Amino acid sequence: MLYNLAAHQLIPNLKYCSAFGLTEEEALREVLQAKAAWLDAAKVEGKLIPEPRYRSAI
Repeated sequence: MLYNLAAHQLIPNLKYCSAFGLTEEEALREVLQAKAAWLDAAKVEGKLIPEPRYRSAI
């Protein structure tokens, strides 16, 4: 099955943290969930959480 994913969001400070959605709003919701999961996993594994280097456009 093919999906027409129209929107992509990413968080440059968090390696491999990105998400897709059918709309910008959906992609934003998805990337915020991905960010939370990324941060939780980093804390559990004792990994360094990088300081923000980019200014958010949102």
